[in-house]
Amino acid sequence: DEILGVLTAKAKIEAEEAQRALTSALNGLAGLMQLEGQRGEAVAAYREALRVMEANKKDVDTDPLQRLHTLHNLHQLLSCGVTGAPRTLRDDSLQSNAQAIRDKYLAQRAARLQAQAQDFSTACAAALAPTQRRAGRGAGAAG
Repeated sequence: DEILGVLTAKAKIEAEEAQRALTSALNGLAGLMQLEGQRGEAVAAYREALRVMEANKKDVDTDPLQRLHTLHNLHQLLSCGVTGAPRTLRDDSLQSNAQAIRDKYLAQRAARLQAQAQDFSTACAAALAPTQRRAGRGAGAAG
């Protein structure tokens, strides 16, 4: 039972890494296609990346920044009026989905930064406490 758990966890990590690599390749391909003026093909590559994320979401966690990248760039591309790329039902929610990921990510980072700032303040106070005690004793002895 324990071995199965370890193997399952390892397989999940490997699947996440493989999906991360595939998504990165598809996003990169879409970027290159845009540079070459193949905007319809770029849309297809971004949509394929989203399709892979959706198809695997039950078992494989998607890197939120990759999802944000894909959603944002696809929205920007479609906003330019790409010809030859049929619209989908999801197209109207690309921007709001990207914004939700962005907001969640920034809120997590802000909370982490606040916790680290508090830890830093506590560490500084602890480091300065012996110095302040010595300074206090020196002032008392002089008086």
